Amino acid sequence: MGKHTEKALQNKRFLGTEKANELDGLHKVYDCDLRDGGLLHEFRNHAGIPYAAIYRNGREEYSHEIRYEEDMVECWNSKMHV
Repeated sequence: MGKHTEKALQNKRFLGTEKANELDGLHKVYDCDLRDGGLLHEFRNHAGIPYAAIYRNGREEYSHEIRYEEDMVECWNSKMHV
């Protein structure tokens, strides 16, 4: 785990749940100091696969299967993803 990911996931604070769209299950929303005000969402997609996504301003910006959540956060916070 890189330095960006370790700091972000150590500071992970549960904010609540929300229904982000009609296809996914209920999203668990976390604030974990992502750059540009991003919020981390964890949920099951329409096929039942556990997913994680970064939302900014109510819009999904980046998502992956939850098993890649650490890599996604590392990429996001290191500005490799624009």
